[in-house]
Amino acid sequence: MSLIVAYNSHYGSTQQYAEEFARRHGVVAEPLSDVTPGEIMVVFSPNYAGTCEGVKWLQHQDLSGAKVALAVVGMTLTEEVRTKDPMADALGEKATQVTRFYLPGRLAYSSLTRVHKAAMWGLHKMLQAKKHRSPNEEAMLQDYNTDVDRVDFSELDAIDQWLEG
Repeated sequence: MSLIVAYNSHYGSTQQYAEEFARRHGVVAEPLSDVTPGEIMVVFSPNYAGTCEGVKWLQHQDLSGAKVALAVVGMTLTEEVRTKDPMADALGEKATQVTRFYLPGRLAYSSLTRVHKAAMWGLHKMLQAKKHRSPNEEAMLQDYNTDVDRVDFSELDAIDQWLEG
């Protein structure tokens, strides 16, 4: 049984995680669009504006008998996203077949497209007007219009342990 490491990435941090994980296991990370499901598979995908391409891809695959993990990269505070586990709902019936991990990402305002900057501006204005904000929303306000890099390869250790189990 060989390990498949697949990813999709918008600005690069998800690809970096996938490539580091693949390196650790002596395989090559492949773009999600280029792979077919295998017996053991880890899919790295960003949570981008509430959507995750990895979830969409997994929903259309036959995962019967496969060992599958979804590693979601994003800017939501890790404690919050791990507690809420939003991709379980997004996966629907497939959630029981997919082990989910949440990894801290990078948001480089200096690299965002105009459309994405406009979306972040709108979100920022909405959060400013909100009276009772969560710790995650406070972090979003604090980090607005700055480059924030929370990528941490030690977060891959949990996926390594899952793979060995």
